[in-house]
Amino acid sequence: MNLVGMTTQYLKDLFSNGQIEDEDIKDVQECLDDMSQEVEHLRKLIAQFLSLNRPRHLEIKQVDLDKLVDQTIKESTLLKNTPEVEVHTDYCGQLKDVEIDASQIRQVLQNLIQNSIQAMNKGGKIYITTQRLKDNNGDYAVFTIRDTGIGIPESIQERIYDAYFTTRENKGGTGLGLAITHQIIQAHKGKIELKSKKGMGASFTVRLPIKQ
Repeated sequence: MNLVGMTTQYLKDLFSNGQIEDEDIKDVQECLDDMSQEVEHLRKLIAQFLSLNRPRHLEIKQVDLDKLVDQTIKESTLLKNTPEVEVHTDYCGQLKDVEIDASQIRQVLQNLIQNSIQAMNKGGKIYITTQRLKDNNGDYAVFTIRDTGIGIPESIQERIYDAYFTTRENKGGTGLGLAITHQIIQAHKGKIELKSKKGMGASFTVRLPIKQ
């Protein structure tokens, strides 16, 4: 908001002079681009905050989870803008009948992929796999997102799903992404498991019941 406010004041001062040079036009365009990016960031932040404080309502439909994961990866703007990160996928091909809220599970995938990218400042690899598991309680759809990033220290792993807890506050982190992810998975009666050691990457495994 500070950036938007300062940029707005700068543009007001620029136009108050009464004369606009050609180089000013380029400057104005750059300022508007910056403001647009910040407004989009604020919009997403507000949406996350509202989502965190709103009871979860699921619109359950039968979904092919492999296709949902693949589509989310292909549509990820963040991945497209981070060419130094490689994504490797391995789909089991047995998850055509998973009953989930596709929109909310897409958000889970986006949040976990974003975390992986942010954990690899100098680039790296993300491995995304799916599988179908069965136990005495039923069938489960499982997907894992593993990265080669800096890892998560064991001392803070119990707190990562707490709202507003973040180790990236000085880089714009809000501590909402994993909290929302945890809420969504709980609403689906699923589980999320983290395996990580500092300096050795992180692996998040999500397990969802196939039949609600």
